[in-house]
Amino acid sequence: MFLIVLTSCGYVSASVLAVAQLYDGRYRRWSYLGGGAGLVSETLWLIRQGAFEGFRAMMAVPDWVGVVVWGALMVSVWFVRAKKWVPMLAFVYSTVSVLWLLSQLLSHRALIVPAFISPLAVGVWSSASVSAVCFLLALVFGIMYLEKERELRHKRARLFYYQLPALGELDRWAGRFVGLGWLLYTPVWLALLFLTHGVSQALWCTRARQVGATLIWLVYGLAAMMRVLGRGDGHGMARGAMWAFLSVLLNAWGIDSICVGPPHAAL
Repeated sequence: MFLIVLTSCGYVSASVLAVAQLYDGRYRRWSYLGGGAGLVSETLWLIRQGAFEGFRAMMAVPDWVGVVVWGALMVSVWFVRAKKWVPMLAFVYSTVSVLWLLSQLLSHRALIVPAFISPLAVGVWSSASVSAVCFLLALVFGIMYLEKERELRHKRARLFYYQLPALGELDRWAGRFVGLGWLLYTPVWLALLFLTHGVSQALWCTRARQVGATLIWLVYGLAAMMRVLGRGDGHGMARGAMWAFLSVLLNAWGIDSICVGPPHAAL
């Protein structure tokens, strides 16, 4: 419980300070400290979950969301160090703070039947986790794109316009993460379609998860196809990445709220 509270305080404080440092650079160091404290405490929490509760716990929604949040932050650190996109942290920390808090307040800790834990299940879980990290980062880049575009469209080039990366860069990375996430989610979708019979507590819960996985696969597949075919613009990709992420949230929390206990609640 202590590590969960410390992680929450670290991420929330980092989100506030990261926004503040956009206006006053003196807050940058403090945002780094808050985010670092949250990241370290969450890392310790994930290690504890894996060491004491095993992989079965990691398949429940709170732990799975924690892995996704951790992965997105690690990738964001690379962007900050390699491309010097420090303003990105304001959007990343704000987004992951909300997801982290929701995962701890709204999620059920589903029990996993031992028979379901297999190398195939580990592979499906890993692919679902990495694809969710890609979807989350596409969401962040989409939000940044729309914010910068809004200032440009209204001819009010203010703070975000000058500090955020170019619109072309934001669009490229949003498209890349959507495409990569969709490719990685395809085996997850296939596994949930063909390998979940007889596992869930109720057939209708299994069907609900299959429908949710199909929705995610179709929505992101459509966005990726539009990018490959060269149809749509950066604005459409940004808005698509935002709306598509709602399907991920629905599959994680909407179905989890009515199907307490199935084995792959996070997928």
